[in-house]
Amino acid sequence: MIGLDTNLLVRFLVHDDEAQELEAAQLLAGLDQRGEDGFVPDVVLAELSWVLERSYGFSRDEIGSAVRKLLLARQLNFRCRDEVRDAVAQYERGGGGLADHLLTEQALGAGCRAVATFDENLQKRVECVAPGDALLV
Repeated sequence: MIGLDTNLLVRFLVHDDEAQELEAAQLLAGLDQRGEDGFVPDVVLAELSWVLERSYGFSRDEIGSAVRKLLLARQLNFRCRDEVRDAVAQYERGGGGLADHLLTEQALGAGCRAVATFDENLQKRVECVAPGDALLV
C-alpha cells in the first residue's frame, strides 16, 4: 500500500496540469494492475474539499461527486469507507464543511454520543451540540 497526498488527487480530478495528471493516472492504474492499494487519509479528503472549493470553485455537489468517484475506485483504500460515504452525504445536505462531517462520522464511529462544537451550522446535526450542552446528552 502507498499513501496518496492531496495534490496527487487534485491533479487526477481537475486536469489542470497535463504532466502531473498523467503521472497520477499512471500511478493509480499501476496500483490497480498490481493489485496494490493507494491509501487516502481522512485529512487528505478534508484538504481536497477545501482545495476544490477555494481554488477551483467546485460546488458541494461537485465535491461530493469527486469524493464518491474516489470511493468507487477499487485500488483506493480509506480508513473507513462507510464513514466517508456518510460524511459526503451530510456535507451535500449543507451546514459545515466536509472536514466537519468527517470528524463527526469518525467520532460517532468511535462510539461518541455527540460532538461538541461552536460551529452553529454543524450544530444543526442532531449529533452535534454546543459545548454547554455536551454533558446533557
